[in-house]
Amino acid sequence: MSNREDRTIMFSGKFHSLSRMEYGVFTMLILNAGEVVSREKLLRDVWGYKDDPSIATRSVDMCIQRLRSKIGSESIESVYGEGYKLVV
Repeated sequence: MSNREDRTIMFSGKFHSLSRMEYGVFTMLILNAGEVVSREKLLRDVWGYKDDPSIATRSVDMCIQRLRSKIGSESIESVYGEGYKLVV
């Protein structure tokens, strides 16, 4: 359950208020629940970066870290060399 206007989500029985980027990342993860979402896909679809292999940013990692602190670190799995996966 989520409210796009104020970026509030209900996850694991609790309400969480998210930043714009956290909400974007969470939305991508929930739409692909159980599947790996690559950093490149998140950068392209949430941050709006074009397909540029030279882009090296920690923005995704930092956003995932903040999101984990809100919804629980066990809820988002890092898949080495591939991306992130929402564990439901």
